[in-house]
Amino acid sequence: HRACPGRDAEVVIVSLVRDRDRCASRDRPWKNLGQLVQPDLVNVMCSRARRLLIMVGDLEHFADSGVEFWARVCDTFRQRGLVLPAGRAYSG
Repeated sequence: HRACPGRDAEVVIVSLVRDRDRCASRDRPWKNLGQLVQPDLVNVMCSRARRLLIMVGDLEHFADSGVEFWARVCDTFRQRGLVLPAGRAYSG
């Protein structure tokens, strides 16, 4: 088991922005997730916010990565209405 240093915070903003072009193999998108293929690290990341967790990134990249727990996480976000497309978040 892995210890993850850090504390809780009222608001946590997480960047899940990934560079798809850095992935050597387009048929294996999970390779571009790096440490985010480890469920324990993602669990810690998602559980640090006391009031608000904001995750910024390409939802479909994670949902279609071939990593089962990411598919479940993304489905849960969608089912609960927690996904906000970038165009609705910012209309500058």
